[in-house]
Amino acid sequence: MHAKKLLRWRPSRKTFIELTHTSSVLTNCNLHTIKRLKISFMRPIDFLDIPPEVSTRSLTTVERSFGLDWLAASNGAHKLQRLWQRLDFLATIELITLGDAIALVKEIDSAWIVDRIKDIKVSSATSHGHLFEILGIAMLARAGMRVRPTRGNLPGVDALVSFADGFEVRLSMKNHDISDHERFFRERSRKTRASIQKSLRAKSSSAQVVIETFECLTEPDWAKVENFISAVPAITAQPYTREAIPKKVAVGISKLAQEMGTPPLAATHFSDTFIAISPHHKNEQKNFIDKVYKATTNLRKHATRSERTANVVFMKLHPTATLNDIETYARELLNDAESDPGVDAMLLYQSSFIRRADQSSVTHHLRFITSPRYFPAEHQFNLAALIGLVSTESSHNKLHSSNGAKLLLEGKYVYQTGDHYYLAQVTADGFSAKLTADAPGILAHAVFTQPPPGSVIKGRFPPDEELAIL
Repeated sequence: MHAKKLLRWRPSRKTFIELTHTSSVLTNCNLHTIKRLKISFMRPIDFLDIPPEVSTRSLTTVERSFGLDWLAASNGAHKLQRLWQRLDFLATIELITLGDAIALVKEIDSAWIVDRIKDIKVSSATSHGHLFEILGIAMLARAGMRVRPTRGNLPGVDALVSFADGFEVRLSMKNHDISDHERFFRERSRKTRASIQKSLRAKSSSAQVVIETFECLTEPDWAKVENFISAVPAITAQPYTREAIPKKVAVGISKLAQEMGTPPLAATHFSDTFIAISPHHKNEQKNFIDKVYKATTNLRKHATRSERTANVVFMKLHPTATLNDIETYARELLNDAESDPGVDAMLLYQSSFIRRADQSSVTHHLRFITSPRYFPAEHQFNLAALIGLVSTESSHNKLHSSNGAKLLLEGKYVYQTGDHYYLAQVTADGFSAKLTADAPGILAHAVFTQPPPGSVIKGRFPPDEELAIL
C-alpha cells in the first residue's frame, strides 16, 4: 500500500498540532484569564489580569516554602526545580497558582502543608500526587467549601469536606501521571529528531518531518525510521511521502515554506519542524480505568459510610486519558446495583493549556458523576482556581495543514517540536524581529547578521505548552 493512502493527513508544506476546545460552553466563574502576552527578560507577571502584588506574593510563597537554594540548584532534576528555572509565561502561571494554593491550605492546616512540601522535595516521581492534594484542596477552599486535609488517622482518605447541615464527605484524591508507554514514545521521538537533524541539515537549510505510526513502535522500529529519514535523497518544497516501514510507519518530509507576511528563513541556520503521531498503546485507557477501580476499592476498604457521610474520589487525569470514556466507566461502576463500589460520587479533573483565536488560557475540565446514593442538590461540589477557565467539555489535539486540512487526533500520542530561524528585518531605526511560538513547541527565533559574525535572539516561551504540575 502506498504511503499517501496510509497517511490520514494531506501532505502540506506546513503542518502543526494545536490543542483546541471545540465547545462554546465555557464558564468564567470569576477566574482570571490571560489578557496579553509580552516578552520580558525577567519573569513576566503583567500578562495576567490579576493584581501584580498577588502574583509576587504567590511566587514569594513558593520560594520561601521550598527554599531558593533547592529551587535554583543547577543540577536539579525535580519537575518543580525545572519549572522554577523556566522564565516563560506558562511556568509563571503554574508557579503563581501553586504559591496561592500553598497559602490557602496553610491557613487551614499549617503543619500539614509543611509535611507535604517535605514529601514533594523527596522525589520528582512521587511528587505529583502530593502537589495535586495541595492544588485540589485549594480549589475547593477557594470556592468557599469547608475542606481540611487529614493527618493519616483515616487511611485511604486525603481530605474531609463538611457541609452546613453536618454532612461530611470523605475525599480520596488520586493523581494519574504519564504512562510508561507514552513516556517511551516521547523520549524516543526526541531522540529521533536529534538523530536525523545532522543528515537533514546537510541536504537543506530547513525541513519539516511528520511521522505517523499505525501501532506502537519498538526500539528497533525507531532505529529503522531514523535510517530511512537519513537516507532521503533530497528535501524540496514538494512533500516526500513514503512508508518507512510497510503498513506500519508513514513519513512525510518537505522543505519549510515561507508564510505570507513573514520574513525569510535564515540560510545560515537549520530550521525544522518535527511531529510524531502514534496510536495509544492497547492498554492505555484500560490502565486509567483500572486506576479508577483501584481508587474506589481502596476507599471502600478503609472508609465505612454512614447516613451522614459519603465517599467521593477526586481524580486528576493525565491529558492522554479520554475523559468521556472514563466518565462512562465511572457511571457504570457507581450505578451497579449488584455490586456496591463503596463510593458515592467521582469528581474527574483534567487540565490543559488551550489556544484560541481570541484568547489562550489554562482550562480546568470537570465532570462530577454521582450514584443514586448521593444527592448533589444538597451537597454540591464547587471548585475555583486563581487562573483559568472552567469547562465540562474536554480538549482535543488537532492537526492543521497550510492546505486547510484538519484532523482530530483522538486516541493518539503526539510529539511536536521545532525551531524556526527568521532573518531580522532592516528598518530605518536598525533591525526589527518578532519572536513568537507559531504553534505549541514550535518557536520562532530572530537571526541578526550585523554586526559580524551575527547573533540569534530567542524568546522565552514554554517548550511544549504542556502543564508540568497543574
